Amino acid sequence: MPDQWIPPVPAWSADLGDRSSLAIAYYGVQHHTGDSRDSEASFALLRHGPDAPDYIERGRFNDLAGFVNEVFVCYWRNTDGHARFANQSAFARWFADDALLSGDVGVWVEAFRIPMTRFETLFSTQCPAGAARLTDNPMTGPIDEHGYWGGMRDRIAASDRDELSSALDSAPSIADQTETRGRRLVLAMPENLCLIRSAQDWSVCQGDERDSYLRDVHPMLRKGMTFLMENPAETGCLTCRFIEQLTDDGGTADKTFGMAYFLDMSKLEAWSKNHPTHLAIFDSFLSLAQRLGNEITLRLWHEVAVLPPDGTRLEYVNCDRRTGLLPFLGLNRRSGYGA
Repeated sequence: MPDQWIPPVPAWSADLGDRSSLAIAYYGVQHHTGDSRDSEASFALLRHGPDAPDYIERGRFNDLAGFVNEVFVCYWRNTDGHARFANQSAFARWFADDALLSGDVGVWVEAFRIPMTRFETLFSTQCPAGAARLTDNPMTGPIDEHGYWGGMRDRIAASDRDELSSALDSAPSIADQTETRGRRLVLAMPENLCLIRSAQDWSVCQGDERDSYLRDVHPMLRKGMTFLMENPAETGCLTCRFIEQLTDDGGTADKTFGMAYFLDMSKLEAWSKNHPTHLAIFDSFLSLAQRLGNEITLRLWHEVAVLPPDGTRLEYVNCDRRTGLLPFLGLNRRSGYGA
């Protein structure tokens, strides 16, 4: 942080109390046909049972193979409850059924037990979303640690004593793993992979602000997310999904979020600070914000996790070989959550 720093605009972080960790899981259904019944069935299973997620957000995106994916972002207050859900719930039994290997969908799970020292959030307003929905008093701030390059690292407590860097110079590959359909594959997580969920909410924007966002900012955002998705070697971003957020019943919500895995936090920082695709996003938003000043109602927020290999599950069932982290990470002979 620069000396005597005063942020140019206010921002807040989620106040998650004194918990030591939290559980977040991304569940995806990759449609190989146009039938969405599997998504609705899995969503119903996710919502029920004694250890069901405390909060779920729903979305949809097209992947590199051209398939529509329904995704459910699930949050638990209690990591033990998440572990029980992952191994004992009706959803877990459905996911473990080998009938999925020959079905018309691929199903994937990317789930994490994240130490709070490796997690940070930032919000442009005091409207909670994501992990902030896990607490009754969701926000703290305004905070000082934002608005300058390096603010993200300052908000991650573990960075005080650790560079949180990857031991890998470039993404590992399983190029010899040519066929993934009809198979259940569990991947090994490298140390310090960095996951960002960066969200945009224009549901309350009206008039000129709404028109300007959709005309000037949103296209730059989509272009940047597409660049990350298509250029892992240049950016260090192993996979990026630009997701249209949906309501619980599958309707549109005027919200989107990018979900991206970078090889480590320094790769995310480098793209954010230097790359033309991100600078175009930043400049288009800054122009809007400067014109509207305190009248801006657009809600922006993100959560970033530097992931430890323990407490992680990366599992893909009957998925296309280009799905998620499948093209990059080696196979792990373990199954389940950590060891």
